[in-house]
Amino acid sequence: MPTLIWLIGIRKMPESPRWLISRGRGAEVPAILAKIGPQVTLPVVPVTDHQQKVAFSAIFKGGYGKWFFFVVAFWSLQIIPVFGIGTYLPTIMAQLGLTGNLKYLGSAVVNCLYLLGLIPIFIYLDRAGRRPTLIASFLVRSVALVILTLTAKLNLPFAIVLFLFVLFGASNAAGGSHQFVYPNELFPTEVRATAVGAVTSFTRILSAVSTFLTPIVLNRFGLQTMLAICAGVSIVGTVISVMMAPETKDLNLNDAASLNHKITADSVPDQHCDRIVDHV
Repeated sequence: MPTLIWLIGIRKMPESPRWLISRGRGAEVPAILAKIGPQVTLPVVPVTDHQQKVAFSAIFKGGYGKWFFFVVAFWSLQIIPVFGIGTYLPTIMAQLGLTGNLKYLGSAVVNCLYLLGLIPIFIYLDRAGRRPTLIASFLVRSVALVILTLTAKLNLPFAIVLFLFVLFGASNAAGGSHQFVYPNELFPTEVRATAVGAVTSFTRILSAVSTFLTPIVLNRFGLQTMLAICAGVSIVGTVISVMMAPETKDLNLNDAASLNHKITADSVPDQHCDRIVDHV
């Protein structure tokens, strides 16, 4: 049913003004902006030249290869632990000493409270910026997983175990919001769909791998080793975020996509859609 509703709703979704401009259909843009609301008054310069199809390799050229690596890296490092832990949470709870129904109760509570992480990210993503919120999410998650690793054999009280897993899950949910922000801001209109599609494909494969490898690691090496791997993955994510995460707060799409952009002979052709100003 949700899929059916989505299919019906998407038929009414207007086309991206930037995409229309890039395809020489700028004359259609004013009508779309009018539907969005009277407050949207963005000057548009019609473009009649049809842009040539951009090759897949364009997402790696002109400085965009750096952003492709960054997005794949932080996205993968976010989802690898959460898919591995989340899928087998009752088993993990049992190995932490929570017997009987407590392991199922704990799993249910943790999964419900993951959404708590969306509250601070809704407030601070635009206020504090993308870079500090991404770093903070990885850092908090790393701390929670390191503590769980070091105390895996101590049979901590139910409330403490629950708190640590909620901290892990909520911080991951907060950081996960960047998966919908950075890819769309760091790639220009003509390669955005291709880049986001490729990134998503890579991360889906890695999430499947982590899901299947988790029980193997649990059975052969034990819970502490599995948690240590997840903690290590999160620490790597923290380091990569500190080293590479750009700040795109308050930048329009053109400026955000121009970060680290190098004009070369092999770069993506000049985008006509740059003639739309600010946030479309």
